[in-house]
Amino acid sequence: MSGTALKLIALIFMTIDHIGVCIPETPLFFRWLGRIAAPIFFFCAAEGITHTSDRKLYLKRLWKMSMLMVFIEAVLPPFAEMVFGADINGFNNNIFLSIFQGTLIVHLLEESKNDKIKRVKYILGYVGYQFALIILYCIWSVFDPIGSLNLYIIPVVSDTERFIFTALGSIVYMEGSLILTGTIVLFYLCRENKKRLAIWYGIYCAAYFLIFVPELPIKAMRFMGAVGVPSVVTEIFSAAGTLLGFNMTFSAGSFTQSLLQFNYQWMMILALPFMLAYNGEKGKGMKKLFYVYYPLHLVILHIAGAALC
Repeated sequence: MSGTALKLIALIFMTIDHIGVCIPETPLFFRWLGRIAAPIFFFCAAEGITHTSDRKLYLKRLWKMSMLMVFIEAVLPPFAEMVFGADINGFNNNIFLSIFQGTLIVHLLEESKNDKIKRVKYILGYVGYQFALIILYCIWSVFDPIGSLNLYIIPVVSDTERFIFTALGSIVYMEGSLILTGTIVLFYLCRENKKRLAIWYGIYCAAYFLIFVPELPIKAMRFMGAVGVPSVVTEIFSAAGTLLGFNMTFSAGSFTQSLLQFNYQWMMILALPFMLAYNGEKGKGMKKLFYVYYPLHLVILHIAGAALC
């Protein structure tokens, strides 16, 4: 199976997932099937950044598309309300930023693969930069310069914070989580070895299952509160957990509900057979298809879903 075929399969599952998100009363199994999409896209991204002739151009394209998604997020709700009378809430889709972050790390690893000291410097530099942006984001959130000027009524201006941090390449607004985006690096490290890919991706999914389904992070936070850990520590723990992708706000009523209704991301293991079927061939490419289809189908589905509510 070529890279193009994999991307088309991921495109189909992604569309099913987004129908489940946007269209009211859609069966839950649409979301289950949607868990297949992101790992395949991330797998293809790891292959793409490794084999492209110009990695910097590849990253620049992803960055531009991530900025476009922020712009759409800012202008779509007021546009939909004005033209269609539809109230759009929760438009927060920017897989381009997630792919950008993962492939940027792969780029740094590729650039320093023959120099261990250089590799350590690159990774520490990336981590330090992201940490600085997180601190800046926290400061921004506290002082809220846009809110203090009462500018939230202006759609594009009210999204200034998202524009700025996306433009700076921050991880705070990327779709998904650090844990999911990290699979791009995993796929890069397991490239050209399907056995290693199956083992490590299987371990990754199993660990994800064992942590998320029993809701260990939120239980740990509650335990910290019960034993008298200072609230500032629990708040930092909660913020860090949220950034990593852990649910830190609510708990499912039962193990079955957690398994099938709230924490079903473990179903991403179903993407593995498709990745193992990859034959190493690029295929016909169709590079522009995803860049056009992704924002277009989201706009249509969000408007349709809001109109049906």
